[in-house]
Amino acid sequence: MSIPFTAARSRRILGLLLATTLACSGAKADPVANMFVFGDSNADVGSQGPQRRPTNAGSMWSETVARALNLQNRHAREFRINATADGIDILATGGENYAVNGGTALTFDCCVSFGQQVDFFAADRGRFASNDLVFTWFTRNDITTALPDGLPYSAQSYTDAYITQIERLRGLGARNIVAFGAEVGLIPEQFALDIGTPPEMIALLRQETLLAEAALWPRLAQNDVFIIDMNRLGDDIIADPGRYGFTATTDGYQQMGNPNPPESQTLPNDGNVFTLDGHYTSAMQDVIADYTLAQLRAGDQIGSLLLQSSDSYRQASQSLSAARSANRGEGWQIYGAPFGGLSSHARGNAISPEADLTFNGATFGVGYTFQNGTAIDAGLSMFRGATTFGGASGSAKSRSTLFEISLLHPLSEGLALTAHGSAGRTTFDRIERKARLGALAEARGLGSADGAYYSAGLGMEAARTLGNWSVRASAGVSYEKMSIDGYAEAPGVLALHFGDAESAGFTGNLDAEVIYGAETEVFRPFSTLSLNHDFSGRDMTVKAGPTADTIVSRPVGGAGGTTASLELGVKVKLGASVSGSASVYGSLQPGSDRGLSASGLRLALVSRF
Repeated sequence: MSIPFTAARSRRILGLLLATTLACSGAKADPVANMFVFGDSNADVGSQGPQRRPTNAGSMWSETVARALNLQNRHAREFRINATADGIDILATGGENYAVNGGTALTFDCCVSFGQQVDFFAADRGRFASNDLVFTWFTRNDITTALPDGLPYSAQSYTDAYITQIERLRGLGARNIVAFGAEVGLIPEQFALDIGTPPEMIALLRQETLLAEAALWPRLAQNDVFIIDMNRLGDDIIADPGRYGFTATTDGYQQMGNPNPPESQTLPNDGNVFTLDGHYTSAMQDVIADYTLAQLRAGDQIGSLLLQSSDSYRQASQSLSAARSANRGEGWQIYGAPFGGLSSHARGNAISPEADLTFNGATFGVGYTFQNGTAIDAGLSMFRGATTFGGASGSAKSRSTLFEISLLHPLSEGLALTAHGSAGRTTFDRIERKARLGALAEARGLGSADGAYYSAGLGMEAARTLGNWSVRASAGVSYEKMSIDGYAEAPGVLALHFGDAESAGFTGNLDAEVIYGAETEVFRPFSTLSLNHDFSGRDMTVKAGPTADTIVSRPVGGAGGTTASLELGVKVKLGASVSGSASVYGSLQPGSDRGLSASGLRLALVSRF
């Protein structure tokens, strides 16, 4: 069955495409709304009063991370001995940190458990926002509480209790959960040298910690919880303390007498990892904060590579389209166009840094126009890209090739149906993540990967001449997909494993080109206004983890919204069958969470025969 395309019907179809593209709006991911913490003394910021903070003078890691995200992280509960000294008053303070010194995953009479901390949160807040960041840190307190007193404990029971609360957090709306692993390598330094724990107990503690980690990590991965590998960080510090500015991995306050003197809260850093009571000094807290931010940043950096690669493929395709002669007679046409530009995505926080891409390349095409005006074109584009992540947090270099086929079929005078399909391949020769850990240490994660791009679309195009003015308008809908294959970074303290990453979605475009001057004139200025809209907010999937077995999905905001572009240039008639053009363009995505902007240069040479 065929449907005749009258001029009126064709105009209605074009109008429908225009209305659809303008009417749809895309969602965008917001920055982190709040940061909540559940844990033990490794995360406690003052539940027993400011004089009992488990560090020396300075900030805890969570306070530093929160400041980097323009947030606060204050203790949510304060435990005080009551006026008659026969009980403890629990005061709600309105903070975001529910960690308590001595906290455990299992329930013991002596300690505030993970479950009780979640109860406190539920009573205070009710639910998490979808863009809240949630940390959990419960490592060895279950072991050191249960084993000396013969209380029930196993790695499996610890894991079950931990995962029960993770599932509760999910049920309360937590989407982005991050858990800290245990630093096994530092156990002898922390316990044997600081508080005199016997060697046989050290060996048992290490064994049980490893068993707990072996049981817990796969279950965390099943629940899409991202793991901060503290053991890898600890081992790197033990291997070279001086690189981090530490003179030793033991404490520097052993001569204080009282194992937990209030005065320790005011002491400066002395070049050591631990304070007298076995907690991290604030110098080590700074290292942990920087390490945490670097690992959380990784997912967003891959997300930026996905979006910017899609941008550069789109620019290559637009350069190819711009190079084609709009007024072509029957026969062959060949054309080429060097192009280059830069684009920027920015969300402006410590785990979503700005990403700036510069790219340059060339596109070549050949097409044939039949007697009825139907035109088929094939084009090849090759280009290079270099991305720099803000805050000196890394870079990437890539090489890409794009092959595209397009079709234009007249429906009536001045109106045509358009279709295109394209496929591309990208090689990321170098993807580097960099971070300063603490005051001195420089660290990096280095890898390489391949990527692929696919796009297909349908549209309508209308053209009309009004005196010396030529006007061309088009509207279309496309589906595009950009993917980056999984890879493992080279061994190092920052090294992560990445799963396949993908960005896919439908987009709509509107283009209006205006040219002044008759075709016989040598120079004809032109301008093109384009609107490209992401219908779905760009569904993105990025996966990462400390090991190949603990890769989890990371929540990464997409581009979303509408991108407006303006191109200004001049078309030049170089001969009877040869023409060229030169133009500059710029684009902006107003209101975007990632602050997309781009600009570039296009040149073209066309020959008909």
